[in-house]
Amino acid sequence: MIVRTTDYYKDFECLAGECPKTCCANWNIPIDRATRAHYQSLEGAIGEHARSVLKGGTFKNKDGRCPFLLENGLCSMIIAAGNQEDLSFVCRTYPRKISTFGNDQYISLSVSCPRAAQQLIACRKMSFVTAKTNEPPQMNSIDPALYKKLTALRDDCIRIVRDESYSLSKRVETMLREVEIDINDISIEKRFTKLVRAFLRMRYNDKDLKCYFRLLKNHDRLQSALEQAEVAAEKHEILMENLLVYTLDRYVLEAVDDGDYTSRIKLCLHWCMMFFLILCDHYAQKTSLDDAKIEALIVDFSRHTEHNDTNLRMLMRAKHII
Repeated sequence: MIVRTTDYYKDFECLAGECPKTCCANWNIPIDRATRAHYQSLEGAIGEHARSVLKGGTFKNKDGRCPFLLENGLCSMIIAAGNQEDLSFVCRTYPRKISTFGNDQYISLSVSCPRAAQQLIACRKMSFVTAKTNEPPQMNSIDPALYKKLTALRDDCIRIVRDESYSLSKRVETMLREVEIDINDISIEKRFTKLVRAFLRMRYNDKDLKCYFRLLKNHDRLQSALEQAEVAAEKHEILMENLLVYTLDRYVLEAVDDGDYTSRIKLCLHWCMMFFLILCDHYAQKTSLDDAKIEALIVDFSRHTEHNDTNLRMLMRAKHII
């Protein structure tokens, strides 16, 4: 099998107890069917505890935290077993997104993880590496011609976005022309007003984030943010380039299920545009933006958008923004 990852993937290592925002709190942790069956026969105190906190397909959180999460930020299940074998599939693989198509496997690191966000921020230009493994191909029913078209499309989009010979906004326009997506003839202000409205329709576990988007709905605040667009673009062009490459790499190939690559590309742009607006707003509000602050913004933004299928579908279907 051929495995494709970002070049910094090999350096990823969970921050564990040092993580500033653990993935074991403030959202439901799904327990897959095979792991639930394993817990039914797991002996010892860990097995008893797992059975007592299982509720349907998740663990019952305690004060918003996984019942196995210790105060020091470590997992009591890993400590008891000395390995990750008793963890659910999500816990073993997060923050990795693993997509397999026959003999090709793609692994990306979600920026909802602080360490993955750190790596993306530190990256000068996101690039990809491939490696051959002894894993056999996985059988599938995808359309080979569509898959080939989508991989070429994704690679072309990423190539255009990474071309630093002209501005990122011009690269985006070029990419949209290449994939034959028409750009709506509306003002920048109206475009971002529609974008904010789309994000306000999304579902959030964090009420503060939705309240923040409500603030951006205010005409004067939105206008103030957009006035900082040139400053934000100059300071964060590399970051925004990497975020757009990150989303294109993660989502374009999902169109193998229905052929709708146009909506996936719009999803990538809507996501990146909204994060860019958040950066602009911080400049308008004269908020300090060091790497640690940007990391925290990316992590929170990703957690409430990328890990909710309803929200992703809403961003895909949002109309008249681009």
